[in-house]
Amino acid sequence: MNINGYTLKAELKNANSGFSKWGFATKNGKEYFSKELINPVYPIDKRVMSEELFQQRRTFCSQYETKFKKFFGQINKASHGNLVRIDEFFRCGSRYYLITEKIEGKSPSMEYLASLDEEKKLLLLKTVARCFYDLHSVGIVHSDVKPNNILIKATKSGNYVAKLIDFDSGFFKGDVLDNKELGGELTYLAPETFLGIYGEDVHPDEKSDIFSLGLLFHEYYCGVLPYYDENEYEYPYEA
Repeated sequence: MNINGYTLKAELKNANSGFSKWGFATKNGKEYFSKELINPVYPIDKRVMSEELFQQRRTFCSQYETKFKKFFGQINKASHGNLVRIDEFFRCGSRYYLITEKIEGKSPSMEYLASLDEEKKLLLLKTVARCFYDLHSVGIVHSDVKPNNILIKATKSGNYVAKLIDFDSGFFKGDVLDNKELGGELTYLAPETFLGIYGEDVHPDEKSDIFSLGLLFHEYYCGVLPYYDENEYEYPYEA
């Protein structure tokens, strides 16, 4: 299957990817990561809806495209190599797609990272912290901080560095979002994000990323999440 010049290597799948499908594609001899966003859907067939609804949805999609071209442009502007750049964002038919570099390999386990010497762990934490500093410096909140979205790789020198990926849940600081636009991995969810999801009048910002990052840093350093009473609370944000 060909999408805007990219040839898919296999059918896109949505394993562990929430509201999207992903896979790998090639173009001009180079391999890329490809993601198809499930929402929004650009309306094409007028026969299945009223003219008014058809135009409303097209207007919404036009605004969505404008916003996210700016959004992904700011991410690319902030990237110094550790924020994975968005090579292309486009619509093909009724669906929207993201194309980024393909990152090889699998991140080490938390237990392994916790076993590293202090200097290597500190360098890793600084690298991850720099990713979020760069992102927040252009006014963007990631909003889905979790191990799967921070890819950790060994360098030739034996140190570990990180790449931050998956900005689909992100937003500009100051954006007023409704509860359907908020989300994230429950294990790493910030308390204010949870309250926002359930309709409270709160507006998460970059501090929600820092809360999630604190949990993750504890795992990198100790191999486990910070202690909380698991008999009383199911997740850290509840505690």
